[in-house]
Amino acid sequence: MEMGSMVDVMIAGCGIYLIWAAWSMIRGGDIPKPLLPASMETAAIKEKKGIGVEIGKRTLVMGIAAVICGGMDAINEMYIGISAINIVLMVLFVVVTVWYCISVRKLYRQ
Repeated sequence: MEMGSMVDVMIAGCGIYLIWAAWSMIRGGDIPKPLLPASMETAAIKEKKGIGVEIGKRTLVMGIAAVICGGMDAINEMYIGISAINIVLMVLFVVVTVWYCISVRKLYRQ
């Protein structure tokens, strides 16, 4: 297994964690500590349930994108080897990550 494939597997693993965290936020509204900004405490959030659900929805999209992009890229690198697929998946992952960061930052500022 090459280094790129290992990174892809780690991205897919992080996506699985994000899906679990999103499910937890959507169900209960509690935001896990690793997904909070470093300078923010859980007690500082005014509407935990509402913001937790909104962040949970966005986290679910990010987690699904991470699993799909990481998994497909690992499979492509190990078995298929088409570099155009790697580029497309990388661009898709970066676009979703930037969208996630911007949208979640706006929610925290409310």
